[in-house]
Parts: sequence; structure tokens; C-alpha cells
Amino acid sequence: SDTLKYPFGVDVPAPVVDRMKCEYVADGETAVVIGNYFVDDPSSPLTVLFPGEVPGTIVSSTITEIQVTVPEGVGPGQIQVKTLYGKTRSRFYFRDDRNIILNFDDLTAAGGWRSGVVVNSNPDPIDGNFVRFSGALAGGAGVSWNEDGFSFNLWPQANGRPDVPVYTGDLKDGEIKFEINVTEPWQSCALQMIFTAYSVTGTNSYIADGSHPRGLWNPWKETGTYETDGWITVSFPLSDFNYSGDGSECANSLTADMISGLTFFVWNGGVSGTDCNPVICIDNIRVVPK
Repeated sequence: SDTLKYPFGVDVPAPVVDRMKCEYVADGETAVVIGNYFVDDPSSPLTVLFPGEVPGTIVSSTITEIQVTVPEGVGPGQIQVKTLYGKTRSRFYFRDDRNIILNFDDLTAAGGWRSGVVVNSNPDPIDGNFVRFSGALAGGAGVSWNEDGFSFNLWPQANGRPDVPVYTGDLKDGEIKFEINVTEPWQSCALQMIFTAYSVTGTNSYIADGSHPRGLWNPWKETGTYETDGWITVSFPLSDFNYSGDGSECANSLTADMISGLTFFVWNGGVSGTDCNPVICIDNIRVVPK
């Protein structure tokens, strides 16, 4: 048989920086960067640059994940990953401080009927105070209603905040993000994330109002249970704020003027689960571009 020899090269892409397991990691601790094409070549070692172009110390790496020690003294901002084949800047921000709605330190839900159970221990905090949801949840969809144990209401007017937009970008390009640490199994009810207009105060009627759009997050749905290994960052697109409390599609859409107040409530969601006593800790709630 005949053989035709033809030279060709293999083009390796620049690194893809998708996300961090947790965007809030203390100096000296190990951060996890997730993406692709993380090539570590002896002639050009894999490098992670934190804000200010400060390199971190690589602990370990695979083609899709880097474990890196956060250097001392770095602040918020984008990170960069550099390989032999290029350098890529993240879209996300390390220790993202943009459009923080609640950090439970200087930005709290005080003034609402429920400001949440705010603590700074058990588990160890990620960034000062955080809110802890805990108590009993029934397994049947729509059975549990435990606002004291599993909710907060931020009404900005009652909280003394100005009537200004929280997020001014296109809603299809935005997402709500927060850090979460689930230390006891979560096995029923969805985390309902409900934005409310500045004028909404002194009522919780919008929670059960099926015409009020919201995001529903129930990460236990596929496996029947959910816990985290420490603090992680959750991203939830604003384009998915199109549900009613029972999990059905809402007739109304989220609008920019609604992104002012915010209620989190672990309730209903339309999926039956298992009786449980979860512990769900949340911090640094923000609305940012994807």
C-alpha cells in the first residue's frame, strides 16, 4: 500500500478558566480553580496569578483543576491562568465584592420581620458573620413552613437603604452568587430566592403568591441528599427566576425594578423529599454579570 506523509501540528488552546470551587478563600489557604487545558510544561510552568499579578503556589494540578495556595495580601479581582499556550483572565472575581446585597456584617436584613439567624461560628466562617438556616423540614412538597428557622427578609426601605438599582445590566447576562456550607444533610424543600421591589415591606404575602417569579434551587433533587465539603460558591442565573413557589412555571418574568429587596426561604419547590434536619449556612450574596 502507498503511504502519504504529511506534516501537521496540534494546536493546544489557551487555558479555559471556568470557575473556582469557592471564590472566598483566605490568604495561605488552598483555592481550587476549575476549567480546562491546564498544561504544566517544564519550559513554561503552569501559573495562577491573583489580583495584582501576584503568583500563587501550585499545590497540584490536572488538565481540568488547579489547587493553589492563595498568596498573602491579595484583594478582590480577576485571576489569570498562564500556560505555555497562553494566558486567560477569569470572568469571575476572586473575593467578589461587586453588588453585595447581604454579607451579614455591615449589610444585614435588619428591619424585616426576619433578619435570619446570624452567627460567626459552627462552622468556621468564610468571611465574618453568616446566616445559618436550621431546624426540621418535612419531606412532602409544600408541607414545611418554617420561616423562623429557614428564612430572612431584606426590605431595603425598612432597612434604611436608598432606592437605587442593585444590578443595572441585562438580566439575561446576570446571576446571583453566594457562598454556602451545608453541614447536615439537606433532603427536602427548595431554596426559594425571591427579589422584591423597593416598595415591598411589612408583608410576606409574596412568598406564597404564585404570580411572583423566583429562583428555586434544590441540589438534593437528583441524589436525594446534599452536603458540601466546606464552603463553596453557588451561581444561579437570573434568567432562571421564572418559577412559582410550587415549582410550576410563573406567568410573570423577573424585571429589573424587582431586584431591590431579597428573601431567601427554604420551602416547597414542588418536589417531595425526605424528612430532614439540615444546617445550611450562607454568606456574601451578590448579583453580578456572568
